Parts: sequence; structure tokens; C-alpha cells
Amino acid sequence: MKIPMKLIKILAIALFSAAYLTTASAANSRAKVIYEGNKARAVEAVLSAANSKTVDIRRVIEDGNFVVTHGRYLSDNDATLGFEIFKFEGDKIVDRASNFQKDTGVNPSGRTGLDGPYIVGDLDKTESNKRLVESYFSDAFLKGDFSNFETYFDGDHYIQHNLAIPDGISALFAYITDLADNGVTVKFEKIVKVVAEGNFVLIVSEAVYGDQPTSFYDLYHVVNGKIAEHWDVIGPLRE
Repeated sequence: MKIPMKLIKILAIALFSAAYLTTASAANSRAKVIYEGNKARAVEAVLSAANSKTVDIRRVIEDGNFVVTHGRYLSDNDATLGFEIFKFEGDKIVDRASNFQKDTGVNPSGRTGLDGPYIVGDLDKTESNKRLVESYFSDAFLKGDFSNFETYFDGDHYIQHNLAIPDGISALFAYITDLADNGVTVKFEKIVKVVAEGNFVLIVSEAVYGDQPTSFYDLYHVVNGKIAEHWDVIGPLRE
């Protein structure tokens, strides 16, 4: 039986979408995620550059002509967490930035550097969430002003995916205090970029960690106007 060309095209599109669904959502089957447009192009760019690595892309957010991917890169003897930022002109990638760190497993609260919510929602709150997170980061880390710190959170409820820190605002303060007590300083110098879509906001910043120029990529999940969850990747600052 001859298959009509129209049906062949439909099947090809379905297979193409399924490939993105399988690779991008990986082990996370709680919801079906199919990326389109520049999100799909960014995912394709990550996968095509992966070579022999297996890539689990867990989150993709888009803000204007920027697309951010957040995932884990697995090879035979190595696991790496990473963010990649793609700048588009139309449907063409014109710039690409990234930050990676070794994946060491789970943090003291049993969370990984990748698990947690990944569905983008609250699109109508993108700008207000972006202002909230940028204000928090600027106050706390650039200015060292903690006078309004608690207003950004719902009590001590704060889900943490940093691999060294347990859940809770009190745990974050304890970790920062412990660093200072051990003579380790982190001096944030500037926010480089803010990318947001709905309930997810990424802050890219530069700091001197100890005596090392360092790049921080901090992703925040905002729920009902409060910062609820945090993922990060910390790596050496590259020229």
C-alpha cells in the first residue's frame, strides 16, 4: 500500500517531536515536555555538541532572544551539571555561554543538583518574578544588605539543590557563616545577566570565591511571590 506523502510528513514530525521528548525529559516522565521554536533549537545544539555523553536536559526557559538549558551530562566516568545560554537572532544561534561543575551526587537533604519542578508556569508573572529575584540577589549578595532578607521567602521554607547545603534559609545562613569562620570569602562583583520565564529566574553573576574569579549561575523557582527553590552551578570564570 502506498503511504500518502501528507501522512509521511505527519509521521516525520511526530518522530522528531518524540526524539526531543525522550531526550529532554529523560528519566523524568512525570509530564510530557516537547520543545518548539528556539527552545527546540537550543536543545538540538546541546545534544549535537554532546558527542559520546548522555544529556538529561531537565529545564528550558526562554526570555526574548535568549534560551537557557539546565541539565546533567553523563559519560563513562564523569557526571557534570551545567547551564547553557543561547542568544538567537531570528532562528539562528549567534552566541553561547555556559557554566559547568562536577555532579557529586546528593546534598545533605538528599536532593540532587537537577531534580525538582521543571514545568514553566505563571507566564503573566515573569516580570514581577524577575524583579523579585534580582532585588533579592542585589540586596543580599552585591550590597550585603540582609535587612529585608526574610521578606523574599515563606518563613524557613526553601528547597536547596546546592550540593553542599541542606534545605532552609537558616541552613543557608549557617553555611555562609561557616565559610566566613573558616576564612573563605565570596565577594560578588556584578550581575551579568538575568533570564526569566514565568516561575523560573536565572541570575548569572561574577564573584571572587576565595581568591579565584568565579562564575555563578543561580536558578530560582518562585511560588506565589516568594523564592521557594534554588539550583546553582559554580565554575571558574572564563574570559
